[in-house]
Amino acid sequence: LLARTFRERFYYATLAFLSTALSFGVIASLVRFLASVPRPFAALGEPALIAHPDLGGMPSGHMSFFIPLGLTLYALDRRTGGWFLGLVLLMGFMRIVIGVHWVSDIVAGILLGAASFFAVKRLLPR
Repeated sequence: LLARTFRERFYYATLAFLSTALSFGVIASLVRFLASVPRPFAALGEPALIAHPDLGGMPSGHMSFFIPLGLTLYALDRRTGGWFLGLVLLMGFMRIVIGVHWVSDIVAGILLGAASFFAVKRLLPR
């Protein structure tokens, strides 16, 4: 199921940490700072189904955080990682349904998280 040696565990932990930090901590924060997109409930003047501050939602922080983690888990174990990624996509869909994200916010978070994962994976020595 998971990495067997210390070296493998260290590699995957580093991959998860660096790709998530790049995606969520650096790029998503920078995009949110530079391009503030109002959330659907604020733009449409409708209440969201959950209480949520009206801060920029592009790209989705949830997606840019959980997609790199899911892809790391998928690289370790396809079955478990597949389930995790499926649940992450369901979470993204539900955030659209409750009115706190546009579809484009979710897609941007997914693309950002995946791009960060594959960039770090390519650059990180195995």
